Amino acid sequence: MKIILRKPQWLLSGLAGILLGCAGCIGPHYHPHQIVFFGIHAPKINGAHDPAIETNLTTVPWHKSLVGPEAGVGVVLLKSMGLQGWNDFHIHAKAEGPVVMHQIASSGFFTVDIRLNSLTLDDVSIPLTGTNYMRLEVFLGRVGVDKAMRHETNEVVAAEGKLAWDTDGWFEIHPQKTGDVRVLSGPPTDSIRTNSPASP
Repeated sequence: MKIILRKPQWLLSGLAGILLGCAGCIGPHYHPHQIVFFGIHAPKINGAHDPAIETNLTTVPWHKSLVGPEAGVGVVLLKSMGLQGWNDFHIHAKAEGPVVMHQIASSGFFTVDIRLNSLTLDDVSIPLTGTNYMRLEVFLGRVGVDKAMRHETNEVVAAEGKLAWDTDGWFEIHPQKTGDVRVLSGPPTDSIRTNSPASP
């Protein structure tokens, strides 16, 4: 007798659900040893006065991610293990500027890109020449944000948190708690936080 084992659809759906659910539990983790197959290694930074900070500030805005839900969670897991991951400079960053793009990812992150009006690292003001941008990676499982930021793209916001590097080639600020990202201009709104990933 020949037995044919079929892969049940419910099992695949369940695995996908578990992956997505994990997005509520995993946040950005910083592995001390990064493995970079492609992309750009983090610049060597010797404190907030290092001119390499100015040199490596992004001067062009980014495009929205096209990574799908399951892939998005997988990317976060790999990055947290040090594969194409985030570099933590152990520097506290503060930035202000208008939002030029935002995206809620199914991996549990709310990505917000701002055009910098100001940048301070460990209380050192960083000179800005021309137009510079900063990405905020907000983990919604830990950090609440104003509702207006989900619908508008021109509010002036203030943000603070860890200064990190993404191997895609830019600095990021990773807020650590609710209140680290706030709207400075625009209509008053409630604060939101979710442990469930949302699609854009």
